[in-house]
Amino acid sequence: MGGAFETETIRVDGVPVDGVLVSPGESDRLLPTDIALPAGARVEYRLDIPKSYTERLCGQKVEVRGGLYDVADKPAYTTGNTPGEWNRYALAYRLEYGLSDEIRLTALETGIDETGYPVASERTVYEGPAQARMDSGETSGGSARQTDSTETWLFVFPWPEGLDGALPSSLRIAFRGDVLDVVSVDNVDRRGESASVKAVRRG
Repeated sequence: MGGAFETETIRVDGVPVDGVLVSPGESDRLLPTDIALPAGARVEYRLDIPKSYTERLCGQKVEVRGGLYDVADKPAYTTGNTPGEWNRYALAYRLEYGLSDEIRLTALETGIDETGYPVASERTVYEGPAQARMDSGETSGGSARQTDSTETWLFVFPWPEGLDGALPSSLRIAFRGDVLDVVSVDNVDRRGESASVKAVRRG
């Protein structure tokens, strides 16, 4: 059955894997709900993996047609449902930030001065381009005179080393003349690739 298809050799973390079916990754059709991709990701290829390859794929680097991509793994199908040579597929993606905004991410830190008194300082964690988009906006208040509006923004940018170990509650983002409070830092297991930071602007 395999002879009817043209297969390719890919490399998973540098190791060649033969007999892979490579097809364009049309995101609208190929993204199943049980695969989580980082914000800013774009699927490039669908990779149908031969049954002979049983190694872990999720989170690996894969070289396809000369390009290097990340892999979001799809759990293997059951053998009964896959009579051919391939029993699972994976999505090869790359991060596409659209870095059109400038931000400054800082961390508030507390130390002790030479006299023993606590002092607060601000450390720059990241300063540079980012992808920024408003996630939600709410307005609430108990009276016509008092209104508290909240905007939630999602920022995606290359993961900076200074973000390792930082508590979200200590982080602030300067963006378009305002300072936003960080409420979460996602995809911490993908350090070195991208940071997805959610922050709120209150006014």
